[in-house]
Amino acid sequence: MPEEWGRDEDLHRSAFYPHRRSADPIRVLVVDDNLPNRVLVKSVLIGLQAEVVLAESGPAALAACQWHRFDLIVMDLMMPGMSGLETTQRLRAWQANPNRRVPIIGLTGTANEQQSAQWRTVGMNACFVKPISPALMRDIFRQWGVRDR
Repeated sequence: MPEEWGRDEDLHRSAFYPHRRSADPIRVLVVDDNLPNRVLVKSVLIGLQAEVVLAESGPAALAACQWHRFDLIVMDLMMPGMSGLETTQRLRAWQANPNRRVPIIGLTGTANEQQSAQWRTVGMNACFVKPISPALMRDIFRQWGVRDR
């Protein structure tokens, strides 16, 4: 199981999901520059009956956030051009963004102390070392108040 880097126990569902109705599908944005990683995360999420939108870069994620509301964002930390860290920072600072307070879960191939400090600083809610599993995603859904079906 991937190593978890952190959780924020003080966050509550109502802060993130005031727009949700119980019948709404879980909407997750997956951001990763690597196609096999996007496909893997998507398959795990579809297995949990989530609706998934894929983005291959930071700019694509920002564009998706302009048009869609999400319940959770899963973001690769290291991407060329605009990293997941920079993308998260921009999402958190973007006042008119309806996804500004949505939980953002970072994914990384390697865990190191510098990245640990960075993901916290930019506003990610947690960060895990790849690969992810269905059990981990169920735990993330429960931790952040996303309904698991």
